Amino acid sequence: MKEHDLITAMREVLDHVEGKITLESRKIEILRPEVREIRQQYALSQQDFARLFGISIRTLQKWEQGTRFPQGPAKVLLNVIAKNPKAVWDVLHEI
Repeated sequence: MKEHDLITAMREVLDHVEGKITLESRKIEILRPEVREIRQQYALSQQDFARLFGISIRTLQKWEQGTRFPQGPAKVLLNVIAKNPKAVWDVLHEI
């Protein structure tokens, strides 16, 4: 997904929250993140990645094995982690 597509999707989510559009009027698709690839992009162990992002190690393992999939805010966060690592690191360094 390109940056422009992600921005457009986020604007559509905001429009939905504000009641300007309904899910029936516009399909909003958030990609299923490839969790193992994202973690490896950061060169982190499962334990370190889970701790850093507040995910239980067991949940992370299930996501990577494909027996469960991220939903809701976790899905969005993982896509942000994958697409804009600098933003994530900036926020983490402020905590």
